[in-house]
Amino acid sequence: LTSQVHFVINPLVRADAWTRSLTAIKILGKYLWLLTSPVRLSSDYSYNQIPLSGSLIEPAVLAALLGILAMIALAILYWRRQPGVSVAVAIFVISIFPVSNLLFPIGTIMAERVLYLPSLGWCLLLAVAVTTLPGRRRWRLVTVSVFVLLLLGYGARTVIRNRDWR
Repeated sequence: LTSQVHFVINPLVRADAWTRSLTAIKILGKYLWLLTSPVRLSSDYSYNQIPLSGSLIEPAVLAALLGILAMIALAILYWRRQPGVSVAVAIFVISIFPVSNLLFPIGTIMAERVLYLPSLGWCLLLAVAVTTLPGRRRWRLVTVSVFVLLLLGYGARTVIRNRDWR
């Protein structure tokens, strides 16, 4: 498989396992950030758009690792009290793992299109938050306000991005 993927499209095909793993973790962090804040989108993440990572203490790698560990901790913590959180995290993790470059290099270093199925987990996580937090009196206004702002922001970003595809 790696012999068919060109280095320019996915520089991870020639990277050692350590570099590929650290860079893949950093890219998972970028995916999480794109789901949270899809402000800077790109159709091309090929050669040199994402520098390879060689150190565990690189800020982007550390931030991504913390984000991933926080998601897993959230799933474990809410396993019994709020199973929807665990299901949402599981959907994200299971659907992103095959295209993460962690097991083996795939046809691209990063592509927004691979977030289509994992975004289902993200949407479910938001839905669980929106349906759970308003039940607590002091969080009701905050939750509804944040949700409305997210909907407006995501909707505006979708309209703007659709112009790019025309």
